[in-house]
Amino acid sequence: MKYLIPVSLFFLLVVGIFAHINWVKEPQTFGAIERDNCITDDCWKEAIKKEQLNIRLRGELDAMLVSHQNKLERMQSDTKIVDCPECVRYEIEQDLISSYRIEGRELSDEVEKQYQEILGRRILEIEKLQQSIERIEKAIELQ
Repeated sequence: MKYLIPVSLFFLLVVGIFAHINWVKEPQTFGAIERDNCITDDCWKEAIKKEQLNIRLRGELDAMLVSHQNKLERMQSDTKIVDCPECVRYEIEQDLISSYRIEGRELSDEVEKQYQEILGRRILEIEKLQQSIERIEKAIELQ
């Protein structure tokens, strides 16, 4: 029992040091998604199988299509990332300052890295939604 408190404090100290050292995560890289350049129905059938749309009922496909289109519309209408990058960078900066208490060049580098990650993630999500919508529409057409 007498070792419990010192061991606990030591553990918290070690965890805190590693958390502080590792707070800067490696930036994710977002590559372009592989688009379906299908011309034939056989090619489309294979693309549709990738998302298992070939086993869905027509009503499910219609509901999925509406849901994806609404989500895509919401994402495209939220243009803050592109229209006001300074606003997004400011929010990231404030979060980093309050959470990690960093400043100077290190802060500006991390803000830019996180902004680019957010922007890349948003672009990738929109491209994936567009591809899913295209596949759902084709699945409906081929049924």
